[in-house]
Amino acid sequence: MKRAFEINDTVVYRTKGVCTVTDVVKKAFAGAEEREYYVIEPLSANNYRSFVPVLSETASQLKHVPTPEEVDGIIARSLLIVPEYEPDKKKREAGYAAAQLRDDEAELIGIYAMLGERKAAKVKMPAADIKMMMYVEKAVGEEFAYALGVRRDEAWDYINKKRGE
Repeated sequence: MKRAFEINDTVVYRTKGVCTVTDVVKKAFAGAEEREYYVIEPLSANNYRSFVPVLSETASQLKHVPTPEEVDGIIARSLLIVPEYEPDKKKREAGYAAAQLRDDEAELIGIYAMLGERKAAKVKMPAADIKMMMYVEKAVGEEFAYALGVRRDEAWDYINKKRGE
């Protein structure tokens, strides 16, 4: 079976951000059976590496960095996603957690825009809302910045301009 990623591929890993696949190795951890692993290193962290089993649910969290054209499509799709603010704290936090697991950038941008409108209206922002905004700023900003060849703040300027905000 062909691996989805090869050495030197730049990938996005939900929990680590933009990473480089630096190696593919066979290892046996903690007495478990030997498996093949992607060795990934985040671009933003020196001397840190993760081992992601090639054939695993975890490997499905790795994806290729989008092209600039794909970024534009994601931003356009985000305009169709208009989430409503969930007043129930537990349901809202569960919704944020589920959105993070789905890792759909368009959905995340839609949530960010909705929260941004609340912030601009000077509505008191609960900690979970602020945390979600920070998560989206980092996750989507880093991914799109790499894809577009710009800084993270410039990526958000680009997103906002494309969204007409």
